[in-house]
Amino acid sequence: MRELLEKNLPELIRYSTAMSGNKHDAEDLVHTAIEKILKSYPNIANNTEFLKISYRVIRNLFIDSKRKKTPINEDVGNIDYKDTLDIDETIKYRTMSAEQKLIENEIVISKYKKLEIAQGCLSALENVTQKSVLTLFSEGLKYDEIANRLDIPKGTVMSSLARARIKVADCIKRKFKDEQ
Repeated sequence: MRELLEKNLPELIRYSTAMSGNKHDAEDLVHTAIEKILKSYPNIANNTEFLKISYRVIRNLFIDSKRKKTPINEDVGNIDYKDTLDIDETIKYRTMSAEQKLIENEIVISKYKKLEIAQGCLSALENVTQKSVLTLFSEGLKYDEIANRLDIPKGTVMSSLARARIKVADCIKRKFKDEQ
């Protein structure tokens, strides 16, 4: 079980972050999910079964928190960007002139602002199935894999993904118009 947790923890945190909208709530979701999984399914042996159960538990915990109206989605789009910086970028940045740093900072802020808007739009999706499907699809999973992990039909995956894409794209367009 320990190997399954270590192997899949980053993926589960990314999924939970997309669901909840911020890293702190995501870590709480994953922690609570792992506690439930250890109590209820102590003998999980294969990775596929572990992920399927984990996604279902995280999803259900998220839905429960929304129903109880706990402030899980209060900090929409609050991402720790320090975790996303590449070491090569850091070295490159340290060797730049002051003028180059100013230009680079504006570009980086622009990228992070776009990422923040996209994350906020994803978090604003009210339909949990759409949010889950879009998140897993953006992780590179195929329709069959998503259907298996979320334990829903493949047709539901495809329709939820189409609807989620439209809603997120419309939200992003509105936000970019508001920014300009």
